[in-house]
Amino acid sequence: SAAFLAANNFIRFKPLNVGPDAGKVEQLLREVAKKHRDPGARAEATFCLADFLKYQGETARRLAVADEKGAAFARRIERTWGAAVIKALKSRDAGKLIRDGEAIERQARVDFSEYANTRILTGRAVPEIRGADLDGQPMTLSEFRGKVVVLSFWGFGCPPCRAMFPDERAMVTRLKREPFALLGVCNDRDLKKVRGLIAKEKITWRSWWDDVDTGAPIAQAWVIRAWPAVFVIDHKGIVRYRDLRGEELDLVVDTLLEEAKRERPAAPPLVSSPTPTPASIGSVKP
Repeated sequence: SAAFLAANNFIRFKPLNVGPDAGKVEQLLREVAKKHRDPGARAEATFCLADFLKYQGETARRLAVADEKGAAFARRIERTWGAAVIKALKSRDAGKLIRDGEAIERQARVDFSEYANTRILTGRAVPEIRGADLDGQPMTLSEFRGKVVVLSFWGFGCPPCRAMFPDERAMVTRLKREPFALLGVCNDRDLKKVRGLIAKEKITWRSWWDDVDTGAPIAQAWVIRAWPAVFVIDHKGIVRYRDLRGEELDLVVDTLLEEAKRERPAAPPLVSSPTPTPASIGSVKP
């Protein structure tokens, strides 16, 4: 319905998980998950609610850490959304939020099994992507294994996608020395035109060409229904977050980079034998 589409756009295109309107978002998600007549809308809202609660819980847990990293994180939240948001998050039980989100997700996988089995949900290993980039060069998702990856499905015909360009350019610049990659899947119709616009918009990160006129096979495989669609993938190839924007996206990327650095194995000693090839990313049938 038009009402649900408006609600869905409100949720998808604003960074609201920890912002001042987070309470309204939670209420909206609960109402759609419970009352909407379309099972697909109820499924989408239910999984979004699970992700929302887990994100809130993880954020509240980080705010409770009494060290310099926790203090720096709190300052960053306050600088972006204000002291009231800090107070609201600290008043909530982080562990309960995470447990509630996990419980809702477990039940949703039963209640909406068909939806769950055809979507790339958080906690799932990413499917491989094979294709050519906008310059015609071969490119696979698995070659970025070991890095934190933000994967964005976008197109120049999508105004919210274009609105993300400044933040994306800033992210690429800020993290240029980190084990990080911003990758795109470009869903457009005129490759020649896209190449010209890429130069004009100073888009330096690589994107797969996923021609709409040939059915956009990558978007179809990932069951993309709205653009932009953003997946945050950890260094192990697991989807950790979906559809975050702005400062929220920066926060989770920085968190995953810290995690990747902690878990990075020590460099092996130099030997004459070839280094074994890393395992490729696990795949899931969409």
